[in-house]
Amino acid sequence: MEHGSIEEGVTNNTVYNKSETDVGKAVDTTQKPDDSSADPNLVDWDGKDDPENPQNYSNLRKWAITLTMSSMTVWITFASSVFSTATLVTAKEFNASAEVMVLGTSLVVFGFALGPLCWAPLSELYGRRIPLFSGYLIFAIFQIPVAVAQNLETILVCRFLIGVFGCSPLAVVGGALADIWNPVDRAVAVALFSSATFMRPVLGPIV
Repeated sequence: MEHGSIEEGVTNNTVYNKSETDVGKAVDTTQKPDDSSADPNLVDWDGKDDPENPQNYSNLRKWAITLTMSSMTVWITFASSVFSTATLVTAKEFNASAEVMVLGTSLVVFGFALGPLCWAPLSELYGRRIPLFSGYLIFAIFQIPVAVAQNLETILVCRFLIGVFGCSPLAVVGGALADIWNPVDRAVAVALFSSATFMRPVLGPIV
């Protein structure tokens, strides 16, 4: 009897130890995610001190990036309103009414409404740099046909495209600032970006 109870105790002990091992393996399995199901578009860093992480840039580099992107926004919004001073002159040049020539300003704003539908998703898929600078480059190129246009249609179409491509900084810069600044310092950077966005259209007609 005693021998049987000892065997029974050993058997119970063995079963208990096996159960404990199985539980440990189950816990380990749940803690390690399956790499095959990871999102291929998810960006991760090699620890919190990874130099590739924009949050780890020096303050000098962060402010240089912030000022550069804010200055891009300045000229985009400035260009949207500066044409308004030439409305009457252009209407006389092309024998059009002033109401029609107002489209030279309003079509840019219409482009501002449509462009972010393209630029914002592209900045999430391909990074901030490519949409930001490609849109800005095309915006600058379309200033040329407006300056040398021989008919009203060229001016209006190119002004619309200026708005579509020129709004890339308006759509991308906010996300870029969130990438490089922590929540506390981001407020100052966003305030600078916002002032550039909303003050320059006021200066367009004045200059």
